[in-house]
Amino acid sequence: MQRKYRIVDRKLVETEDGSATVTVFVNPTPDERKLLVDELKIDEHNLVSALDPDELSRIEFEPQHHAIIYSRPQNYCDKERFLFKCGTVGAFLFKDRLAVVVSEDVPLFDSVQISRVQTPAGLLLKLILGAVIHFRG
Repeated sequence: MQRKYRIVDRKLVETEDGSATVTVFVNPTPDERKLLVDELKIDEHNLVSALDPDELSRIEFEPQHHAIIYSRPQNYCDKERFLFKCGTVGAFLFKDRLAVVVSEDVPLFDSVQISRVQTPAGLLLKLILGAVIHFRG
């Protein structure tokens, strides 16, 4: 599943047209994986890593983009116990756009850190900041 966004007046706005500068791929279908690998030139290993919850965080510099794989905290609260789990996010930053790959449909953009966004690169930094703040407690 794809969700497309563009930045309007420093806010992230969901869009359906071709003006998207940010695309989120949730558990990409085979066709979406083909698009990511063939058209966006994302390394297949990095794509698989973005969907692996046990993957180690890293940054890789590719000719057309930067690949950032990082852990995103996920809290699960049961009646009597609190579980802390991590999911993995694959962020692929191009010159003028950002592609984000996640295995589950999780809220990425509803935190207070995601405000006053100016560029896809700035949005990526805010996503990483949100993960760091959550880990710090």
